[in-house]
Amino acid sequence: FLQRDELSQGDFSQELRVTSRGDSAWRGTGGLYYYRGHLDEEVENRVVVAADGGISVEPNVGNRTLQDVENRAVFGALEVDLDHAVTAGLELRYAADEVEVTNVPNVGGTGDSTRFSETFHSWSPRLTVTWQASPALMPYLNIARGQSPGTFNADVPNTPEGTPDESYRDVDEEVVWSYEAGLRGEWLEGRGRYALAAYYLDVSDQQFTAIIELEDGRTATILDNVGRTAVSGLEFEASAQLGERLTSTVTYAWTDSEI
Repeated sequence: FLQRDELSQGDFSQELRVTSRGDSAWRGTGGLYYYRGHLDEEVENRVVVAADGGISVEPNVGNRTLQDVENRAVFGALEVDLDHAVTAGLELRYAADEVEVTNVPNVGGTGDSTRFSETFHSWSPRLTVTWQASPALMPYLNIARGQSPGTFNADVPNTPEGTPDESYRDVDEEVVWSYEAGLRGEWLEGRGRYALAAYYLDVSDQQFTAIIELEDGRTATILDNVGRTAVSGLEFEASAQLGERLTSTVTYAWTDSEI
């Protein structure tokens, strides 16, 4: 059997950031971000085994996939110290992701290349609130929105008529809203630390890699959207310095997910 997978990729990123002084009641930062990535993959499979066990030898050609991604973003953050030892922070990021995927079938032989491109726009806010209730206790709250930009499957299964099944082509953007509340503190007069957190993730159009069965009995791997996912959990960690050379640590995590 002959299988060849040749992959080359490269990326470039640059960020310009301006930050205010950190010893004032109002603190801020802002900046610009740029990313460019390129992937070039060529896969060659000459010997194909059918579902009935039959073996066929394909011509000495392969499929080539080109993927180019450009990300441009502007971001800013503001943090302020309020009364009663409360600190609040607000962050906001705008990004535009330009995705282009090109599929070149039968490299070195016959076949027309196909190109798919789209620009995905997103806003990512984040709110943080902390309360230094005492030198040894700090409750906090985080609320944030994140996302993974959409993309395309360069190579999709064929329909029974032999044409590409375009229902597998587009992959929607994945969006995550995260909520976290917790406590951080010290105990044993500073010789121990602990952290307790409860979180909830609301994921829509989650992206995942799926293996599907084709009409001829073979399988294909594609990127797809699972729909909506909810994840909730608890995390606890505590440590203590029991002696000059002895430290004890206890951790616990519980997760419940629903798709």
